Amino acid sequence: MEFRQLKYFACVARNRKYTTAAEQLHISQPSLSNAIKTLEKELDCQLIERTTREVKLTEAGEVFYKHACHILNEVQHAQMEMKEVKDIGKGEISIGVIESAKFWMPKIIKLFRETYSNVSIKIKELIEFKQIEEALISYDIHFGITPRSAESSKLKSIPIYQENFVLIVPPDHPLKNSNTVSLIKVKSENLILSQQGYQTRQNILEACRKAGFEPKGLYEIERFETARSLVESGLGISILPENYLKYAPLSGIHLLKIVNPTPKRNVYLTYHTERYLPPAVYHFMSLIKSFFDSKS
Repeated sequence: MEFRQLKYFACVARNRKYTTAAEQLHISQPSLSNAIKTLEKELDCQLIERTTREVKLTEAGEVFYKHACHILNEVQHAQMEMKEVKDIGKGEISIGVIESAKFWMPKIIKLFRETYSNVSIKIKELIEFKQIEEALISYDIHFGITPRSAESSKLKSIPIYQENFVLIVPPDHPLKNSNTVSLIKVKSENLILSQQGYQTRQNILEACRKAGFEPKGLYEIERFETARSLVESGLGISILPENYLKYAPLSGIHLLKIVNPTPKRNVYLTYHTERYLPPAVYHFMSLIKSFFDSKS
């Protein structure tokens, strides 16, 4: 069995048409068909049911397609890693970050530049945890800052800090002269929340339930920036991570600490355990860890 055969078969299975697959592979359709037949002969089983309309995989074909995709992905990852080894010291670092990291990340980059001045850095804002997890598994990023620990056995999450959530209200809000507020006080307020599936929303809802109520709200947002803008406009109040606000100007809003209970979350540095990471990446990750260790 040859790598070329796996590539050909996967392309046919993905497109469900020989003509389309042949065009993508830049070979003739008869050559592609013969390659698949040769593969079936070597495996001693039929992979494809041929009809006049489209290609349909047999049960054996479905199983083999999964293995072929896995092998092709591993080869692609190996090629990427070999390129990184070759380009060590002059390559790039790709990082997936949650929104609250954008205020402290520049401080880490400045420290990193003292040792690696020529390495380019790509920062990808990936709001949902699932997006970061998929980017790590597909080798699209070297590591990510995540709002919860990874569940995949291929990924490792290191806790870097725990932060409280804080309440933000517009300047004319009745709570504007308070510094601390009990969570039950927001029961009747229009609370601006993250969308369904976001870890931030889950953290806040859990705290509200502990306080004995379900929050009400007219707005669901993706980005903290949108929540802040809505609060500044007097359209409601919101609960945001402390580190998102710690390094940002507070004009247009008033910030209050929350008690009874205080919503909290852990933030992690997550990376792929089976991927080669250049020394520059490890150095960057160690700077992040040290940055928050010094503040604890």
